[in-house]
Amino acid sequence: MACDGLGNTVELTNWLSSNGGADANDACGNVTWTNDYTNLTSGCGNTGSATVIFTATDACGNTTTTSATFTIEDNLNPTITTQAQDLSVACDGLGNTVELTNWLSSNGGADA
Repeated sequence: MACDGLGNTVELTNWLSSNGGADANDACGNVTWTNDYTNLTSGCGNTGSATVIFTATDACGNTTTTSATFTIEDNLNPTITTQAQDLSVACDGLGNTVELTNWLSSNGGADA
């Protein structure tokens, strides 16, 4: 799942509601589903994952389980919205370290 920056709650809810894509049936009656989801394990930024055990239970209390992992990945590069700008300064005889430090700390005026 690509990171939406908001925790992908819609996708996670839909995935849990569909039992991670699992399906079950029972010859003697209906099957109900439960899962043990509690939270996502944090990754970098708004990424993370959760391994969930889905349990199918029939009317007589017989159960079977399956597990799957929901993962939020950030595989997109940042976008530079403002390009860095050249900077020319008059020689101050001291190496212009203040100007250089300020220019570097502002990423040359770039924004992403």
